[in-house]
Amino acid sequence: MNGLKIRKLAAVVAGAALLGTAVAPMASALTSSEVKSVVYDASMSPVANIVVGQNAHVSDGVWAGNIARKVVEKAVVQKNFNGTGSGTGLGTAQVTDLAAKLSIGGTVTVSGGKTFDNVSLNSASGQDEYGQSITQDPLAFLKDETISYKFNGSSESIDVKETVGVQLDAKFNTDDDVRDLTADIAAGDINYVLNLGAGIPIGSTSAATADFSDGSDDNIRIPFFGKTYLVQTVDITTSRTVDEVRLIEDKAKQTFVAGETFTMQGKGLYNGQTLTVTVVSVVATGPAAFSYQAKFNLTDASGSLIDTQTVGAGSFVDFEDIEGDEVVSGDIYVDTASLNTGTNEGTVDLLVGTSSVRLLDGENYPYNEQVDEDNVDGPYEVTLNESTDTNKLTSIVISNQQKDVGDDSASGELVDTWGESVFDDDTPLYSKWSTLTDDGADGPYSFSFLDGTGALGEDFFTVTFNGFENDEELTYLSIGNNEVTFRDAQDSSHTVPFWFKQDQVTGSAVNDGTGGKKFTFDDSQELWYDLNTTTTDFNVSNGTLLNGVAVSIVSGTLNTDNGGVAMNDVNAGEAVTINGVTYTAVYSPYSTTTLTLRADGYLRVADAELTSSVSTSDLLSGLGGLSNVTGAPGAATTAQLAGAFFYDDANVSGSTIGVSTAPILLPVSGDNYNVAYSYFVSESGSNSTDDGVYFMLNGNPGTSQHTSLSGIRRIPNGATMQNNKQMGFLGTDVGEDGTVDKNFYFPQIDDLGQDDGSTTVYSSVFAVDENNSSVYSARVYIDNQTDDLSNTDDDDIASPTSDVNYGWTSSGINGTSFSLDYEDTDSLTAGWTDWGTKVSIVNNDTVEFWMPQNRPSIEFVVTGASSSTTVSGGESITVDEGETGTFTTGTQITVEDITYTATVVPAGSSTSSTTVTSGTSGTYWEPAPLNGKAMVYTTQTVPAGNKIVVGGPLVNSLANSVSDRLNAAGDMVAEVSGSNIIVAGYTAEDTGAAAQMLITALDAI
Repeated sequence: MNGLKIRKLAAVVAGAALLGTAVAPMASALTSSEVKSVVYDASMSPVANIVVGQNAHVSDGVWAGNIARKVVEKAVVQKNFNGTGSGTGLGTAQVTDLAAKLSIGGTVTVSGGKTFDNVSLNSASGQDEYGQSITQDPLAFLKDETISYKFNGSSESIDVKETVGVQLDAKFNTDDDVRDLTADIAAGDINYVLNLGAGIPIGSTSAATADFSDGSDDNIRIPFFGKTYLVQTVDITTSRTVDEVRLIEDKAKQTFVAGETFTMQGKGLYNGQTLTVTVVSVVATGPAAFSYQAKFNLTDASGSLIDTQTVGAGSFVDFEDIEGDEVVSGDIYVDTASLNTGTNEGTVDLLVGTSSVRLLDGENYPYNEQVDEDNVDGPYEVTLNESTDTNKLTSIVISNQQKDVGDDSASGELVDTWGESVFDDDTPLYSKWSTLTDDGADGPYSFSFLDGTGALGEDFFTVTFNGFENDEELTYLSIGNNEVTFRDAQDSSHTVPFWFKQDQVTGSAVNDGTGGKKFTFDDSQELWYDLNTTTTDFNVSNGTLLNGVAVSIVSGTLNTDNGGVAMNDVNAGEAVTINGVTYTAVYSPYSTTTLTLRADGYLRVADAELTSSVSTSDLLSGLGGLSNVTGAPGAATTAQLAGAFFYDDANVSGSTIGVSTAPILLPVSGDNYNVAYSYFVSESGSNSTDDGVYFMLNGNPGTSQHTSLSGIRRIPNGATMQNNKQMGFLGTDVGEDGTVDKNFYFPQIDDLGQDDGSTTVYSSVFAVDENNSSVYSARVYIDNQTDDLSNTDDDDIASPTSDVNYGWTSSGINGTSFSLDYEDTDSLTAGWTDWGTKVSIVNNDTVEFWMPQNRPSIEFVVTGASSSTTVSGGESITVDEGETGTFTTGTQITVEDITYTATVVPAGSSTSSTTVTSGTSGTYWEPAPLNGKAMVYTTQTVPAGNKIVVGGPLVNSLANSVSDRLNAAGDMVAEVSGSNIIVAGYTAEDTGAAAQMLITALDAI
């Protein structure tokens, strides 16, 4: 029974035919369950592919695509969301612990380009860091080859080479509108050069008496910006210098004979129309038939003739309308016109749709006749170089110009015609990696050659200025806000104050078992101190360490590192001042080797509890070691007074501290280093100063601010910092005269009898050596009234005149210098040194230094269209939302906000919601893996596994099993057959109907 598809035939009713009833062909109904079993696995991933016949009707392919889309659409699996919480309240979906992972720096690898990174920064005026002429190695897109050309029938060979030139002057630019690390490029510093070796002819003959013009016996083709161009004309002056070169792009040459046609797009009156060019004839121009001309007709779409032109080799075909205006868009150039001796037909070789380039010596590139007439400089200039000895063009140069600076167009002179595409003082190239300002961060840091000109060669190569290399460890240092933060030679970080005060310990007994008063220094270093506030007599002898400073007595003179005392001149009861402490002589010298003195009391400091059993090894010492004077005869204590630092509680004059005491060395955390502090003890009620123990950074006085290591107290004491960097403390200038006259940090506070509102402001001076040269190139000035950077904006302050001075007394790298101030908005607040150190003022109170271990190179990269750049390594930090992170380079990143979407779909809800009832569950759909299935194949490549067969047996051999059921229009099959599904029909429309039945079954899954 043809046309009737019956899966199981139980009986045939013989009378059906007798009744004359037509039995229509039919397709068995597909259920979604049986379709699902063939198309998907248990996780709803597709397991079947779709196959159409190799030569099937296009509609079979369309239906196969529709089936594949539906299979993918239904490949989803339902997942459950379990709400959390208790009670009947609502639980809200929340995103917590938001953080961003950020990266900076790393090793940059350029493929197909060139990285230049072998020169250090030199900000001195006119010092170009790089001047490079870059060739095919490493820029593979540049030409470097030997070419041959034909001139007047003879062949010659020349070596041609394309190069790009980059001249770069990098510097820390302190101009008010820049203030960042930049690269300046002067006129001619970025260029493209086509070197033509021995050169190409500039005249019609080797004598160069007339202009060169391409002809039938000439064939000169040269590279230009990576393409090949035909040299069409060379114009020369009477002095045989090249004035102009015209090039024609050497696209695929086309050969035509009489009667053949080609089309061109119209312009002008014929804009938007397709015009037809017919080669009418190619004929000899004379009896000798040495040269030929071709005749061309131009017709419009209706076949009407527009123009006729007859030209020879080496000429353009310029069609015009009745008004004399050009009507064809694109060039038609006759390369050759000749006779084909084999066929005896005239032929013409044309360069159709070509573009031409005009190069005029000393004029703008690209050349614009109107701009040239206005005598306005453009961003790029052409230079044509020739050899008048050989009458050859030897090179073509396209180079940048400086921006024109002149009057506006009202004066007849156009200015800034190219915006910011060429460098000048107003548009520098900023650093990609080493920026200080918002303008620097926004760029530009890359420059693409001829960008924005629309000319041949646009973006041919790109120059990117990276700035300092990111391959050096940086040493961090900050000074301000009453503290110094530095890293030591073991890379540990420390923070120590300019000065601090501890309350007085009550009582006068020492070693009474109380343990002294405990305080914390450098964040985690625990220290103890106690006071003996009763007068104490002691002996000073030769070799004694008094307040940690060695004493020598020679021939009746007591000597220390800060002067001497003639002992024979000292009478009992007289004042004796030694290293900043004033004592009272108890006796006239009772020997030539001993002096007995009386102090108001003494201080001890230790890094362990000051109990009666404290070890002398725990007591802190001075510069020479542990104090070791002995008690005087008849005194209450005659034993050695280990670790005692004596003080004179009356050493104030007019409520002003006089000089500092010899320093106590306070250890920083880790005990590897210490910091020297002078001390001052004010006993309760003894004078106008607030009682307590004051510790103040110790420095070295002098009549200048010290330009070298000599005479400067280093922090940490006598040692270098991380990577051999050095920081020194000079002392305090109390007279605003630039002279350091107090060898300690002198806080200008009322508690010490100093008027903190005085118009005379004390300033303390720190010095920084960035390159271990023992020359301190940077000075930092602290206002001792506020313990912050100096308020140099105050008109009453004579000195200092800046907060930070780099290059003080010409000691900066390469002799460069700059000053930083935060008070004046017109002043610098950050800068780069030529060593690569970043110096910046933060929070208007502190200066930070980021000093590279070794002097880094500055880096720039030249790339072309085929270049690629990858970054590996670098530094990564994680920053919480709303927080600020700092890279070791000093770059700070604030994560202001992290956007996100948190969506929960409750069970039974048709819309998304961020709220779900606590304790209940919700569902959502998630795409299942496709596993490479649901692809459409043809019978040319039949995939293994389950298949959906589309199309009847006439076009799809996989449907042969249903061939007996597809006999007339309207017959169709849609059924599961083993591991396959067959959708087929007698006609293409029938196959589409069967395919729709399968799609309906898929939809029901």
